[in-house]
Amino acid sequence: MNAAALPRFRTAMLLGALLAALTWSGCRETAPPVAAPSDRPLRIASLSPALSRLAVDAGLGEFIVGRSTYCDMLPTDLPVIGNLYDVDFENLVRVRPTHLLVQPPATGVSRELEQVAREHGITILARRLNGVADVLAALEDARSLLTPLEPSRRARASNRLDELRDRITALTRSNEDVAWRGRVLIALPGDPVLAFGDATYLGELVKARGGHNVVVSAGWVQLTLEDVTRLDPQAIIIVRAVKVGDPRQAAGPLADLDIRAVREGRLAVLSHPEASLPSTSVIEVAEELDAILHAWADSSELQRTGSTQRE
Repeated sequence: MNAAALPRFRTAMLLGALLAALTWSGCRETAPPVAAPSDRPLRIASLSPALSRLAVDAGLGEFIVGRSTYCDMLPTDLPVIGNLYDVDFENLVRVRPTHLLVQPPATGVSRELEQVAREHGITILARRLNGVADVLAALEDARSLLTPLEPSRRARASNRLDELRDRITALTRSNEDVAWRGRVLIALPGDPVLAFGDATYLGELVKARGGHNVVVSAGWVQLTLEDVTRLDPQAIIIVRAVKVGDPRQAAGPLADLDIRAVREGRLAVLSHPEASLPSTSVIEVAEELDAILHAWADSSELQRTGSTQRE
């Protein structure tokens, strides 16, 4: 695969993981889980970029001994144990983890992975990640990782988890009087478009700020350009992993549609390398979102004031 195609391939794999998780419900460990003996030091392997980010933000990065192909936030010299669809079992066993972080597909954790975990005393922590509540639940799951730590280290990590929980919880509190309140499409560009539904973390953040997501479905939804035209959003937020200066360029074919968002020039790019990963990075993503909604609110107020003065 050439270098130019690699980012598109990596994005496609991450989006595949998102779509695979749509119908998975709940959090479960292996059945039955094999608890790591208390005298074994903590060793974490991860098949989930989102859960890797959570572990790093919780101060547990130094205990990660194996990473997925797409855990870009982790050191590149860590052994790669594969990905959600293609686990490298030989490498997984070689790194001797006590815990394995998994964001399972719709079918759940594979029997082969469960069997390997049982045979080698690996506790699997599996968690679906769509909305903010899922991220908060994953933070609670992470507390089980603290048991092997010495007391002072365990206390610091627990306090950090508390801090992350409180900051993320605050993001979903109603903040309607400071942001734009129109009908918005939140999407990854393309044809079809992959849109964030009401129960995704971005959909929830927009709602808490007084906006209205035009996609009322729970999870991520594929939309044709005709679907977007029919929905006729007043604004579009394009989610990108890298910064793009021109929103029309970032919007791709969406920018050519005859819809209100395009006619009124209300296109914006939400740029964050982990914007498609529901995780503790939601804190930084929310700051980007707030900046967009504030700018739209200010623009609407200027237009209203100018119209009143002309009258």
